[in-house]
Amino acid sequence: MDDLSCFHDSILNKIEIIWEKGELILFLNIFENNPKECQIIFKNFNDLIISRNLEWGLSDQINEIKYFECSDKLIEFNIEVQSGDNFIFKCEHFILNKFE
Repeated sequence: MDDLSCFHDSILNKIEIIWEKGELILFLNIFENNPKECQIIFKNFNDLIISRNLEWGLSDQINEIKYFECSDKLIEFNIEVQSGDNFIFKCEHFILNKFE
């Protein structure tokens, strides 16, 4: 699986769900050597839980993305935003698109 550690401090611009396709898409700006727009497309997602309690204050930056393969061949994600909130879900696979 891809290393998603480069997303620390990236900016979460938009979340999109395409219900019919079962896609969850995150639109982000990442800052490696040069700022880049990117998207992560999570295919056939389920069990989506999103908190927005802003325990650490308002933020649109990613703190960390953790994931592991479940016993049912799905990948479970926990995406923590620097507000202290989380996106927790499972998906079959994901696609990472980086744009110059």
